[in-house]
Amino acid sequence: DSLTSLPDHMGQLTCLQSLSMFLVGQEEGYQVGELKELYLGGTLSIKRLENVRNLEDAKKANLKRKQELISLELYWSKSNEENISKNVEEVLESLEPNSNLKKLSINFFQGSKFPNWMLGLVLKNLVEISFKDCERCEHLPPLGKLQSLKILEIRRMCSLKYFNHGDYGDGESSFPALETLKFNEMPSLEEWAMVDRVEICPCLRELVISGCPKMTKLPFLPALERLTIEEGNEMLFRSVINLTWISYFRITKCNLKILPDGLDNLFALKTLSLYRCPELENLSVLKNLHSLRTLSIWGCNSLTSLPVQGLQGLTSLTSLKITSCDKLISLSDGMQYLTALRAWSIQQCPEIQSFPEG
Repeated sequence: DSLTSLPDHMGQLTCLQSLSMFLVGQEEGYQVGELKELYLGGTLSIKRLENVRNLEDAKKANLKRKQELISLELYWSKSNEENISKNVEEVLESLEPNSNLKKLSINFFQGSKFPNWMLGLVLKNLVEISFKDCERCEHLPPLGKLQSLKILEIRRMCSLKYFNHGDYGDGESSFPALETLKFNEMPSLEEWAMVDRVEICPCLRELVISGCPKMTKLPFLPALERLTIEEGNEMLFRSVINLTWISYFRITKCNLKILPDGLDNLFALKTLSLYRCPELENLSVLKNLHSLRTLSIWGCNSLTSLPVQGLQGLTSLTSLKITSCDKLISLSDGMQYLTALRAWSIQQCPEIQSFPEG
């Protein structure tokens, strides 16, 4: 991470086929054009792209002809409003990769729009894409029409308000192969739009929503199995009760005193994790989760006891873990109903006074 430059004139290593990282400099011999004659494959990370002077300089990298390149990471250095390069959009436009690319990551891009090559067939074979710290972009490319895309991560795109029709493409099915979707630290994201007669994410199995305080509703996701919500609002949690088929649910840093009514409708739920929910006081809504096998409670400092009614229906529970619940005084006499329990762990709960009878 402390590396400031590579050796000069890397482009003279004309037989080089693997280069994990290239740091762009401003002086002769360190510019991005050094990549021109290198027939690179595998993974390439290009950093300090703010040092690329113009689009002609960027074109010299010749990424489009590097057919063996499978993974590409593009990094600008973290910047502020004063030092944003005026040609940043032209530079990214000129860094068009080959159509065999499987993985693409764009980081600290300070343009307001993504390049035209993201609109066409250049990314037709892409399996994974991530956008991180692209703070000025208000819209995503139409990623929904990428037939091979399985993993999408969007982190700290602070200007993005809508995940909507423009992102879905124009087909009957949007994101047809997507299996994992992550929204992280998106303070402006308000809406995940529903579209009539368009199937959205029919194969999505894992969804992570973290730090999206304005998002209030989830669409119909027929294949979803794993759901993580961090710092979500009450309306978002209420929309979860319609996803009755999920098997894994992790709730992190929520400020709810009680879990929303209807959570016990998640009849297929096998794993529930409650992590750092400081105001959570009542777990009685868990009583009808008959399929639940693993329950983990960590850092829920308002929880004083485990209610009898919250345990009676957990007849399939095999693992119970309670950690760092500072005010937990007593466990429930209802633990006698946990007939399938095989593993039980209590750690860092200093106020526990007694164990249940039997």
